[in-house]
Amino acid sequence: MTITKPSLVALFFFVDPETGGFHPAQQLAQNLNWQPSPQQPSTTVYEGIFQELARLSLAEQKTHDTLILQATATSLGEENDSHWKAISSAIDQITQRIGTEGKEQYPWAVSRLFYASVPAGVTGNALFDAVTPLFNENNVPTATKKPETTPFGWLWTLNDGFMQLSHTRKIWQRDLLLVIPDDRVQKVKQYFVDNLHQGFSRIELYLQKCKHLARQHESIQGELSRAITMLQQEMLEHLVTSDFSQIHTEPVLMEHMSRQLMRFLTQKAAVEILLNSLRSNLNLYTEHLERIKLDTPTYAIEKARVARQVEQIESDLHNASVIQDSAYAVQDIQRGAEASRFERASYLLGGTAALLAGISLFNSFLEIWSLALENSSWMMPAGWVRIFLSLLASISIPLAATWFISRKKLHALVSTLISLAAITAMVLTTILSNV
Repeated sequence: MTITKPSLVALFFFVDPETGGFHPAQQLAQNLNWQPSPQQPSTTVYEGIFQELARLSLAEQKTHDTLILQATATSLGEENDSHWKAISSAIDQITQRIGTEGKEQYPWAVSRLFYASVPAGVTGNALFDAVTPLFNENNVPTATKKPETTPFGWLWTLNDGFMQLSHTRKIWQRDLLLVIPDDRVQKVKQYFVDNLHQGFSRIELYLQKCKHLARQHESIQGELSRAITMLQQEMLEHLVTSDFSQIHTEPVLMEHMSRQLMRFLTQKAAVEILLNSLRSNLNLYTEHLERIKLDTPTYAIEKARVARQVEQIESDLHNASVIQDSAYAVQDIQRGAEASRFERASYLLGGTAALLAGISLFNSFLEIWSLALENSSWMMPAGWVRIFLSLLASISIPLAATWFISRKKLHALVSTLISLAAITAMVLTTILSNV
């Protein structure tokens, strides 16, 4: 039995540049001297015969942050086993053109769907014999040759791994095969194969995004693990060597730990951003699978694998948060110790300043008292009286200032009254000594 209408649709996924002006379908069409097809008024599609291998059409669609280039190759002439090789060769050459002419714009993934139709009611060995040439060409393992039944036909996964795009670049490529019963071909092509807004294109877009983000997580997770390890080592070193009496070394240790904490927070933020993107694409992937009822084991396994990846990232972030909280706690303890130490130091400095001020006031009161009565007929009060009153005033005035700064109003008021009383007593004892 010979299958009919063998075709291959390839979806190239590009990062959509913010500056715009990047149109891979138009660029390829210009290189091939193709014009837009007048039969597609709703969207720009370029069609032509590619090197006598296949009829090729090019279209593109922007979605979110991704630009999708769709290249569809259809066999020429009567169907035979060599047509699979012809359409595959045509898409391979288009892929090489993209890899060599893309300059800075390379696709980050590509999904290819081989599809053809068979008479309705074909199953079993007849179906297997129809697709055997394609299996042999792609070296498909025997274990994967059993098809999955879908609403659109029979589906096989031929390849899922890296492919060489150019001499220096590899991209992830997925190859699938869909065999469609003749009575469903038009609807399947319209709603699943060719539609850039739903069906195969959107399912593969979100699945490829999930895979791409999962591969990015491997490198980002390594950076986060190193940042966690370095932060833990810095914390342990800080706790082991901490000596609150060494005021000149403690700030240096805290600065080192703060630097490691900033590096850790940067890596953690990168993982959180990746997790949010992975969740979003997983939800969209699940939504589109449910929308077209494509609940095959292959796609279900991919969904479960991404869900486990999300759970693993969430667990990693939870562990990172524990380390982060520990680092914050160590910093809080250090700040508290620093604050307590500086508070004690400020009290010592304040007490020293008050003592020096008291001594200065004591000497000043005695000198002013002596100078005021020098060269006059007035007699000085007894020595012990002058010493006592000068000492009382020199103590109460600094205490009043200290308590006023500490906002102890009652203590400051009492000290002020005592100092005023002492000064008044100086005057009165001088007067009484000369009566």
